[in-house]
Amino acid sequence: GLETGYRFALAPLQLELRGFFLSAEIEGPITERGSSDLFEFSNRGADIRAGYPLGAFRLYGGVGRGETQTKQTVASDGARLEAGGAYMYLLAGVGVEGEDFAFTLEQSRTEDFLSHFILAGSYSF
Repeated sequence: GLETGYRFALAPLQLELRGFFLSAEIEGPITERGSSDLFEFSNRGADIRAGYPLGAFRLYGGVGRGETQTKQTVASDGARLEAGGAYMYLLAGVGVEGEDFAFTLEQSRTEDFLSHFILAGSYSF
């Protein structure tokens, strides 16, 4: 996967544009034991975030759009199943940054099927 972003300040607000792309292939026994089925997945999207500093913390929220595609090829008969579609999502979070570390806790929610929390941390050596 790949994620990239650009953050800039309009004091005191911080704005960020972010884009992402994930792709994976899994080959193995999905439909029956010993088969070599293939499952392919891709997800891409972008969002915009606005943050407000509050001491050592940064509160932020945003909105984004993504698209997911899945394909499964069944080894026994060659059948190919495909699904996918676009989705919108909202997010809210809090982050704390130190001199050489950062932590964020974020909740993302799509319009109809997914609500999840993300906890991330990083450390600079």
